[in-house]
Amino acid sequence: KARASWKGKSLDQDQAHIIELVNQHKAQLSESFQGYDKKQITTKAVVLSDGKKQVETLKAGQTGLLLTEETCFYAESGGQVGDQGEISSASAHAEVLDCTKQDGAHVHHIKVIEGELNTSEPLKLKVTDSLRRQTACNHSATHLLHSALKKVLGDHINQAGSLVEPQRLRFDFTHNKPVTKNEIEQLEKLVNQQIQNSRSVVVEEMTQKQALEAGALALFGEKYGDQVRTIKMDDFSFELCGGTHVSNTAEIRLFKIVSETGVSAGIRRIEALTSDMAFNYMDNLGKENLELRQSLGLSKSWNEHLESPHHDLLQFVEKQKEQIKDLKKELKAAAKNQISVDDIIAQAEVLSSKAGEVKFVMTPLAIEDRKVLSELADQIRDKMGTSIVAIFGESSSDSCPALVTVSKDISKQIKAGDLLKTIAGVMSGKGGGRPDFAQGAVSDMSQFDEAKAKAIEMIKA
Repeated sequence: KARASWKGKSLDQDQAHIIELVNQHKAQLSESFQGYDKKQITTKAVVLSDGKKQVETLKAGQTGLLLTEETCFYAESGGQVGDQGEISSASAHAEVLDCTKQDGAHVHHIKVIEGELNTSEPLKLKVTDSLRRQTACNHSATHLLHSALKKVLGDHINQAGSLVEPQRLRFDFTHNKPVTKNEIEQLEKLVNQQIQNSRSVVVEEMTQKQALEAGALALFGEKYGDQVRTIKMDDFSFELCGGTHVSNTAEIRLFKIVSETGVSAGIRRIEALTSDMAFNYMDNLGKENLELRQSLGLSKSWNEHLESPHHDLLQFVEKQKEQIKDLKKELKAAAKNQISVDDIIAQAEVLSSKAGEVKFVMTPLAIEDRKVLSELADQIRDKMGTSIVAIFGESSSDSCPALVTVSKDISKQIKAGDLLKTIAGVMSGKGGGRPDFAQGAVSDMSQFDEAKAKAIEMIKA
């Protein structure tokens, strides 16, 4: 919530001010990121800002920017979000809402919680361990997923973007069709096998040339320096990466794909969960499944779930859907049979119109289903011959279905769509359609008699 709130405020940040701030104090910034090995350090402040201008102090409740000589906070880059955490001094305590990078310098976006933060006192920087750990799990899992995609879908797969945050990972890749259910299962199996194998995550720094010659995967369009950092997970994954990672694949615990969608032409997107998030997701689904089974009387022992992948719950649901479909058909037939077509025809009036004599009937019916109403309207019209039929159904909502049908021999002179618009205009509704058939909805049935009078007037005109 704090990050979301800050992001909203940061839209007003003067980016030019940040650039100027970094340039002015470049000589004092060691640009030394200690966060790969440490999650807390003590350092000195270089400069404070309220987001618009340099200041000497920030008081409780104020937000701003802080640049330090060193930092353990990872700055947002390479798809990985910036770290969050806290900063404390002898006279103040502040939250780090985000950390971004400007020209190599780490910019801490902070909010002072207590006291008064200034540049004269040593600062203790501390990254929120749980968020860093979950982010690291997701970043390492992203590398495993990338390799698994190439193995399952083919070498044409290339990364087209990513987002790594504590809650989830998102991976965009080049592929010209949806990933099938079977392929998703293969991807999950491959990644989880690497997690279960408990492979050490080997981090090395070398020249870019050495890394590429060793087979490290470099992302297209990404800028790398002469000296690069490589992340290797056994023989399964080997990439250039500056992000934070687990030290052993077992720390990821569990990998679960929760979404696969298309982003644009030739680009697909996978969203997945790891570690605690994945466990909580699977645990919630499992509890829901068991509760549903108990409610439906489909309970079975735990070992039956392990012995074979029974789909009896799915089969039960499909069977119920078919039964509901059949019952709806029966209800429609029953509703239709309750209506006497002859009684409705007996209400018809013979009117003189520009198309000659026509029979006209307009009536409400205690039926909600539009299909049944349409079938009845056609049946009444066909039985009367040269005729116009306007019928209204009932509804549990504020608006009631309205249909008008006109026999084809007079549909050029008297159009169903025009007639319905006139009726609906009186009854607070709207509608339209073909010359011989129109439908819509009305909400004021109290104006039925006035609408009928308007319809008769229009037919006679």
